[in-house]
Amino acid sequence: MKIYFYIVTADDKSREILNYLKKVGMVVTSNLASPAQQKNTSQFQSLDKIDMLLVYGDSLDQQAGYLLAAALSQNKKVLCLLPEGVKVDKNLSDLQYDKVLAKNLKILFFAGKNWSESLASYFSGLEHGQTKEFFNIKYTLRVSHKLGDYLNWKYKQSGINKADWIREKIQQLMEGDEEYQDFIKNRFNK
Repeated sequence: MKIYFYIVTADDKSREILNYLKKVGMVVTSNLASPAQQKNTSQFQSLDKIDMLLVYGDSLDQQAGYLLAAALSQNKKVLCLLPEGVKVDKNLSDLQYDKVLAKNLKILFFAGKNWSESLASYFSGLEHGQTKEFFNIKYTLRVSHKLGDYLNWKYKQSGINKADWIREKIQQLMEGDEEYQDFIKNRFNK
């Protein structure tokens, strides 16, 4: 998952969260990145290359509001991670009750060190099907003529298009791979 991590208030906890996200395999860019890293990422120019916006801080600044609005308008997942006891802006709070926007907006509160539990629970929910799975990652698959002929023959025999058939086979491999299933089960508990 590609995440843009916007940090309103840079502190030790924000760096811990950034390290956690990278440790669990997320591709993360952040406003804490060095100028050289920022120049090499297009997330500063456009949110269309990310899957999710994660906002962290004691309050939301103007830039956070802009990023929230832009991400929600592009149908991206948005997670606001706020310390317990922080008063949420009324406008942000009201968005949670909007039928269209509420499905992509989540506000999580944490106390002390339980931010990792909150994030693990949230990402586990995303990973284990509490949200609809979209096929939005494109791969170019080069195959031999023999494999191409087989895929064409399989399509004619089954009526299932080649991409769906390949996805189905990979899904079956994934489900049968015990080592991968253990990895997924414990992925966010680091």
